[in-house]
Amino acid sequence: MKTLYVLIVLVMATVFTACNSQKTSNPEQTEIDRLAIEQVLENYKTSINQADTTLAATFWWTAPEASFIHPRGHEKGWEEIKSGIYECLGVTLQAAI
Repeated sequence: MKTLYVLIVLVMATVFTACNSQKTSNPEQTEIDRLAIEQVLENYKTSINQADTTLAATFWWTAPEASFIHPRGHEKGWEEIKSGIYECLGVTLQAAI
């Protein structure tokens, strides 16, 4: 579970760093972008907490070229990400209940 929280923090830090690297002169667009990023992060957290691959597919790149590197290995392609991360989380979460 600690690994999950570390992963979420790393994803959030990466997103916010990328967003802060580009300056914009339109405060309204900045707020719209910030809200959109927050929504993606909320969806990500929900998809992880509920092991929801349908929700995850709305923001993951679902192509065979997708890649996810984590402390326990490397998932290549959406199908491996789905089975190696989300389905594994689902089993772990069900066992914890």
